[in-house]
Amino acid sequence: MRQRGAEIITAFPEDFQPPAAAAPAAGSTAAGSTATPEAAAAAAAAGGGVAADSGAEGGEKYKPKVTTWGVFPRPNNISQAYGGGRNIRPGQELETPEQKAAREAEYAAALQRYKAATFTDSLSEEELKAAQKTFDEASVLFKRGALQQALVLFDEVRAKVPLKSRLGGMSTLQAAVCYDTLGNARQAEALYKRIRGHPTSEVSRKAKALVFGFQAASFLKADTISYAVKKDEYLKYFSYAVNEYLKYFRRAADRNRMYVASEEERAADQEEAAKAAVVALGVVLGPVVILGALLAGSKLG
Repeated sequence: MRQRGAEIITAFPEDFQPPAAAAPAAGSTAAGSTATPEAAAAAAAAGGGVAADSGAEGGEKYKPKVTTWGVFPRPNNISQAYGGGRNIRPGQELETPEQKAAREAEYAAALQRYKAATFTDSLSEEELKAAQKTFDEASVLFKRGALQQALVLFDEVRAKVPLKSRLGGMSTLQAAVCYDTLGNARQAEALYKRIRGHPTSEVSRKAKALVFGFQAASFLKADTISYAVKKDEYLKYFSYAVNEYLKYFRRAADRNRMYVASEEERAADQEEAAKAAVVALGVVLGPVVILGALLAGSKLG
């Protein structure tokens, strides 16, 4: 249908068929009646919608048909089911003594299950405190750079605390980092692999990242390169460089060396210099003498 001004124009196609009216659910009556729980569930299943489990007031639950992530049965009336929308007065009790006792019992049971899963139930409170104190001391040494002393304390904690506990996982992780920094990569890699599936997410996440570093180094063949400082490995290159420098220095010294004459050579050089001086004097004064003689002869004639 299209509306143009106040005029309504019907423009359905010639082959248009109006949709059939939905058949009333089984057990339903005339207008104003409500369906039974079985009929409502059947209707929801047929239409692919959401079924509502009818019951007492506040007991209805949405139960989606598609079981994807985040889709789960939930109360229809959240406020009534969980106490939402209440006005809490100062000093008003939020739960009855029976509810508080049940909650504390549930927490105690959950804590006991966690201790049993991490094997920390076999340790007393004093042993756990002592292990935590040793771990803190090792962490201080680690931050100061005293890795060897820190490694001894981390290994001590590892020996006392179960591996699956958080303290056991953290001490193993820190010990592996100490081994890795001190050059014992194989021991570090073995410890990283032991804790990459640790129940504590902080430990497992870091361990997986460090294991991936070893895998990347192996893939890039970087683990075949030695970065160790060994005298035998670099001395031959250093000696070669020094010898080449000394050879060059000797050649330069030979080129710059001055000749020193002996006494006999010096005397002979002086005689030769005197003869050269006489010859030079004759060359210079000879023309003067000849010119004087010629002038004197012309005057006499």
